[in-house]
Amino acid sequence: MSDSDQSFNNGDTSKGVEVVPILTLLNGNTVRVLTHGKTTDQRLTVIEYVDFICGSPPPFTRHEFIEVFSVLEGRLAFQYLGEAPFYVPAGDAVTVPSGLSHTFWNPDDQPSRIMLVCTPAGLDSFFEAIHCEAEKLKAGEIGQHEVSSSMARLRVKYGIEETAGAPGID
Repeated sequence: MSDSDQSFNNGDTSKGVEVVPILTLLNGNTVRVLTHGKTTDQRLTVIEYVDFICGSPPPFTRHEFIEVFSVLEGRLAFQYLGEAPFYVPAGDAVTVPSGLSHTFWNPDDQPSRIMLVCTPAGLDSFFEAIHCEAEKLKAGEIGQHEVSSSMARLRVKYGIEETAGAPGID
């Protein structure tokens, strides 16, 4: 990704173009908050999510916001709780209604790039908080054994309920 790929307006035309930071998550995947909820009165957020090679899926979760996953590059494996996984190729999208338990992961040996649109906003702040925890882990301020409890605390704070463990994948 070039530096020019990181320049977005982020909804604030008074400042011109600003650089959108790349946030690293605890699993090594990255996000960029392209439109922050604070610029839309918390009505909407737009996030670019890069899921690197054959990652493990996160646990099944549900939340109050509506989430649209649009696959820009690669492929996304997606699963609703109690149903078989399905695959979303580049150019397609899947919408997760409020309250529906789901998980997703990259099933392939190349990164997948996903555009997430959520309404209302909140996932942007959740990802920022995870990035802060990843920085603490990297700096040695917290240990690997504290990551699970940290994630559980953040899920509660941001209204993301874990409904089942991660599915086993091949």
